Amino acid sequence: METCIYVFSGTGTSLAAAQHICDSLGNAEIKMIPSTLRNAAGNEIKTDAATVGFVFPNYFGGVPEIVLRFIRTLNLDTANYIFAIVTGGGGRGYSLKFMEQALKKKGKKLNYGKSVIGTSNYIVEWYYKLIFKAGKQQRKALHQLEQKTKRFAQDITCGKEEVEKSQFVSYKMSLLLSPKAIVKDTRPWDKDFSVDQNCIGCSICEKVCQVKNIKLNNGKPAFQHNCQRCMACIQYCPQHAIGLNGKPLVKPRYFHPNYPANEMIHFTK
Repeated sequence: METCIYVFSGTGTSLAAAQHICDSLGNAEIKMIPSTLRNAAGNEIKTDAATVGFVFPNYFGGVPEIVLRFIRTLNLDTANYIFAIVTGGGGRGYSLKFMEQALKKKGKKLNYGKSVIGTSNYIVEWYYKLIFKAGKQQRKALHQLEQKTKRFAQDITCGKEEVEKSQFVSYKMSLLLSPKAIVKDTRPWDKDFSVDQNCIGCSICEKVCQVKNIKLNNGKPAFQHNCQRCMACIQYCPQHAIGLNGKPLVKPRYFHPNYPANEMIHFTK
């Protein structure tokens, strides 16, 4: 493939953005970051693509740790053009600057970097309802996401060199609004999650988890403390059975309409 797009996506928004770009570019393929890392089993990951892209959500104003870990593992010797697309419910924060720094350590530069707003999926925080979009507002946001990512693809095809300026203030605000321990390391924070009597043992949470952090134990999900806080388990649960600290999350659920559970499960393998 001439272009390889590496994606981290919990509930489909980043995956949808990557798919729009992939379809527009042609001669491109999508690979999911968690499964690629898992299958590499700690070995160096190689690509023969000349153009390499990364699509991922804004995490606390920065880049998800799993994405940074992936970049450290990825051999980019053949890549002569690298792009990054950041999705989010509120903004890009300092994500693109962190991407530039991560690539510089590998002797590479970020040629093209853009952000696009969809809707928030971070249901566990109090500000979720403030930036969550529903109904016509959500459809409009996702339509704009599609149109913007197609324009990004045109820029990428032309080899355009442009990186949006990062938002340092937005990044600092994200740090203030989020517990510092979660920002530092999300993995053990699945201990906050709880499962109530509505659970029917359907195993959807186990199957949609990109990092295989959930195992069913006597028909109930047991978290393995490798959580990436992607919210897939909560958002895709058909019974709304996963809550926080023993309390239900009485908030609207979200996953991208192109990626219901059965579609997202396909990308976890």
